Formats: sequence, C-alpha cells, structure tokens
Amino acid sequence: MKELKVLDPPASFHYTVYIADFQGCGYIRVLLPIALVNQSQFKGYSIRGSYNSTFINDIRFYKNLTWVQFQRAYTEAHLKTIKHYTVNVSKVTKTPILYEIDDLLFDIPKWNYAAGHYNKNADTVKKILDLVRGVTCSTEKLKEAYSEYNDNIVVIPNHLVKSIWGDIKVKHENEPNEKKPRILYFGSSNHFSTSQLVKGGIRGGDFSPELIEFIKKTVTKYQWIIAGGFPEELKLLISHGVIEYHPWQPILYIPNYLKQIDADIGIAPLEQNNFNECKSNIKALEYSALGIPAVYTNIEPYKDMKCTCDTTSYMIDRIESLAASVDIRKQVYNDQYEVVKDQLFWEENGNIKKYINAYLSLFGKKMRD
Repeated sequence: MKELKVLDPPASFHYTVYIADFQGCGYIRVLLPIALVNQSQFKGYSIRGSYNSTFINDIRFYKNLTWVQFQRAYTEAHLKTIKHYTVNVSKVTKTPILYEIDDLLFDIPKWNYAAGHYNKNADTVKKILDLVRGVTCSTEKLKEAYSEYNDNIVVIPNHLVKSIWGDIKVKHENEPNEKKPRILYFGSSNHFSTSQLVKGGIRGGDFSPELIEFIKKTVTKYQWIIAGGFPEELKLLISHGVIEYHPWQPILYIPNYLKQIDADIGIAPLEQNNFNECKSNIKALEYSALGIPAVYTNIEPYKDMKCTCDTTSYMIDRIESLAASVDIRKQVYNDQYEVVKDQLFWEENGNIKKYINAYLSLFGKKMRD
C-alpha cells in the first residue's frame, strides 16, 4: 500500500460529481455524502462538494475544483463527454477526472433486465476506466474486477444516513412467540426475470425454484412480504393478496416505508455469480437499521454476516428457525448488528472523514489525524 502524504492545513478541496443515477447508488453514494460533507467541519480544512446531471461546457467552472467525477458513466455519449473533458478542459485547468461505480457493469446475468443494456457497453466502460485518474467503488471484489482497467482504485463502503433512517428500534423486543411471523424481502426488479424476459424464454433470478416453492407452501404459516421487485412465479399470489406486496417507493420514503411494514425477519437471497459477488452488503445495513434479523446467502457481500446459507435448503431451515423463536431472532440480530455497526451510518465512526480521505488517497494524500 502506498504511503500517503499528510495534507497540512489550511487546505481546501472542492469537487463536483456528474450523476447518472438519482434513485439508487447515485443517491446513496453521491448525493447524501455530499450533503454530509458540506455540513461537516474539520479544523483547518475547507471541503465542499456539488453535483450536476448535465455537463457544464464552460472551462471557468472547473478552475477552482480539486477533481471532477462521473458516476456510473457507461455509454458512448458518456465516453465522448469524458474525452472532451480530458482534451479540452483538464489540460487547461489541470483538474483531474475520477469515476464512481457501485456495480459490475459487465458479466451481468441474462435474466437481469439490465443485462442487454449494460453488457453491450462493456468495452465502453473499460475505455472510460482507462481514461480517468482514479476510481471509487463499494467493495474489494469490485475493485478487483476493475483493477485490470485502472490501477488507482479505492473502496468506499456504503453507509446509511442516520438522520433519515432514525434510531434503531429493535423489532424482537417484547414480541409474542405465537404471532404469525412477518418475513420481508426488499429489493429492486433487477433481481428477477421480468415478464417480458419470461415470455422470451429467459427465466431466473435470485430466488431459486426451491425457495419459491417453499414460499408458496407456507403462505398460511408465515406472512410473506415483498417490497419492490418480485419473481413472476409469485405474481398470482401477490395479485390475490396472499403475499403482501408493497411497490417500489421514492428513495427518500424508503426508511419510514419499510418501518411501517413491521417485518420480523428479512431475507436476502443471491444467486452465486460474478455479478452478485461484486455487490455490496447494503441489505445487511438496511435490515439492521430496521432492527430485524435476516437470512443471507453465503456470498461475498454477506460473508461476514451471521446466519448465512450455502444452499436454499439451509436458507429454509434458517428461516424456519428464526420464525419459530423470538429468542433466536434476538440473538441473531444482536450478532448481526455487531458485524455492521461501525459501517452502518455515515454520521458515526468517523465515516465521513474516511470518505474524504479515500478520495484524497487517489492523489497520494490524506487529512491530518
């Protein structure tokens, strides 16, 4: 690991990010951190961030910036803009360009509705990675995947914003054992084949056939809840109200929205593939913030969590064990919280300063301790 030079105060660094995604990782990894950076105070340092959705073609805008970053750029149009910036702006202002990414943008499973869109742009992503000064990403596995195309990459883990999520109210406290357990799956539609893909003969997703059959067989024993995307195989049960369904919400609504669902247990199944190996542990953060234990696939994002499963059969056993006992839910939640507590919120554990230092490390520097 390269030795970092301390950037002695007084010092200032101001930056802007061009955001492609305003609902998912762009929000979690750019918009919210920028808001927190701008309200943070570190003696002797002036730190300000901003964001834009359309390119500003005025060289004067960039003269006082320390860096410019593009989030999830992947198309030919993005590549053209970045080349334009490199040739016509950066050479004049000396303001370097960085790249931010939270997913593997190639080698996406065919059942993911975004596969065709992103996979055809894989070479463009690689060209962009080669052009930029440095890259920020969310996991070590993602860094490993992109390191072939850029050797200056730093990992910034995902965090939640406590001022939005609020204090944790642990769900298992004072819950009766005889209550029908409420089991929640929360995720976007790209975890399953869409109806259009299914019609075209492409099936698959992060729910295995065995898990789908288990859910179907236990709808009277457990109250299954799905928020966001769902597998086509469960569509009939959802339409009849047997499975409780909650559609996707604007991202600012999600914390309160999920709390009102009042789940007892969460599940986070992921198919074993390279795309999922590069994902972050965001579901572990969200379920922990909800105060509920969860069952996870034993895959890279959740390898450090308690209650992980190598097979669907094992996942089913774990679900039934948690559903059967409030005491077990309590113990599992406490164990899982211990794993993620330092990562959970941006506002705790010095995570904002770590965020700033991660960016500075791309230039071989860091803030004073």
